[in-house]
Amino acid sequence: MLGTGNRKEGILCATLIVKLEKCPKVLKRKAMDIILLPLQCVSTQSQDAEKEVDLVLKEPLSQKALCISLLVQSLSSLAELAHKEYFEGVCIPSVTSRVVQLLRVCSGHCTSSLLHVSACTHLIGSCKIQRCGLDTLGALSVYEDNLDLRKDIFGVLLDYLKSPDSHATVLKKTFQAVLRWIGVCASFPDLLQFISNDLFPVLEKRMCDVRWEVRDSTLEFITQLTVALSDNSGFVEVLYTSGLVSILLSLLSDTEGYVRASAVTAVGEAVTSSVQQMALVSKINLLEEALAQMMIILSQDTEGFPRRAVVKTFTSWLKGSNPITALDSSLSSVLSLGGNDFDWEVKMHTLELAEALMEKMLTCCPYAVQSFSSSERTRLTQSLSKLKDLGLFDVLLNGLFDCDRPVCEKSCQLLLKLKRLNAEKADFDHDALVLKACGNRWGDEVQSRFLNKQQVKASEHVLIGGGEGTEKDLHCIKEIPLSVILQILDLDDMQRMLKLSSDHVVNSPRSLMEDILSAAQQSEENIVDCY
Repeated sequence: MLGTGNRKEGILCATLIVKLEKCPKVLKRKAMDIILLPLQCVSTQSQDAEKEVDLVLKEPLSQKALCISLLVQSLSSLAELAHKEYFEGVCIPSVTSRVVQLLRVCSGHCTSSLLHVSACTHLIGSCKIQRCGLDTLGALSVYEDNLDLRKDIFGVLLDYLKSPDSHATVLKKTFQAVLRWIGVCASFPDLLQFISNDLFPVLEKRMCDVRWEVRDSTLEFITQLTVALSDNSGFVEVLYTSGLVSILLSLLSDTEGYVRASAVTAVGEAVTSSVQQMALVSKINLLEEALAQMMIILSQDTEGFPRRAVVKTFTSWLKGSNPITALDSSLSSVLSLGGNDFDWEVKMHTLELAEALMEKMLTCCPYAVQSFSSSERTRLTQSLSKLKDLGLFDVLLNGLFDCDRPVCEKSCQLLLKLKRLNAEKADFDHDALVLKACGNRWGDEVQSRFLNKQQVKASEHVLIGGGEGTEKDLHCIKEIPLSVILQILDLDDMQRMLKLSSDHVVNSPRSLMEDILSAAQQSEENIVDCY
């Protein structure tokens, strides 16, 4: 298999042989040579190597499809085997140099010193080889032997970022490779200089690219880079003095929804990094402007992705180790807008925000059945009252009766947490938390369920304050204690039912067609197709 037959199959076979645990080193070495052989077509080699390339690859290299196919397979195998135990006995810097040289050839830098110069015409502008080459170059970053080549590596990556001919998918792969190499070179003192003088100017241009895919990939890269270097005070300072932040804010109003969503995430990480470096916060009004624009997105944006990103960013800020007090004034609006959004994923992210709030405000109040001091009880009461004022309980109760099952499940889960907390504090003042039933979606549902309880008269007496109330009286109730609501709702049974699959009630081809129609809009054409 290694010596004869299809070259592509030979490389696949060689890759599997290299992975074998019990295999003669001689055979492994031969397999690795076969994987590396296609790369020799773009390398200056000895006469013996040239003869081998001529003998084995002369015909494939002369055909564009075969030439590209072989190189793609070779590069993919190298990326897959980029682990120290697989590259035993191989000169890693030599392999990396060949990959760099191949990437230069693909971008049009073809010199007369290369073997099979005619093959260069097949490689120039080949997105397949560029993508595979960039993946391989990123995978080779795990080897410390390559650090001496970092200038050449960053040089070719920068050329790809600058090139106006780079395809959007190639640029995305380039960003991924840059991120991996920055990660292993973080300790070098010249890295910040490269980022400030070389990388950021290119990013500024790419953030204004006419292709939305490129703007989106650039924003994703900036987000990942900010996360990776958030502890580096030098990077944070360079970020804020580069002018990138103002462009990030401007992209919050981009014409493309995906770009607006990525901009929200990037701005969120920029805010987080600035909070970690407290000296910079006083100089920049980033947080205030970001909050204002994000609230506009959450309340007015017609696409779901940006709105989801806003709620996720608030959750990320809330979970951060450094508290952002400026969020307090916006949390109520975020919960209200997110909880009433028509996109079910926005509602799910809002419930995750609610969960983060509960964790932050309730778990800091230690409580136990036997040892629950007065000060702890007071602190917990204040926390629950704060959650009520933020509208968190309304979000949970509305979500419990939502039309989307995942939203109902999450709401039920969080309400069960509250119910368990409620049960562990028998001496807690339940009447301190009274919710307005009128004007909320959950109000009618809770009161309807209350009517179905066996001891309805006794419950009415407690709620209304005496007398045998009628059903009409019950619907006039304006306020209900949270503890009573949690008792009325059979949350354990609701959770059990919600965990059942959606077809446990109706399981038929007709119900499936109805589901498809409801998702695809009931146009006459769709109805005919389903019929």
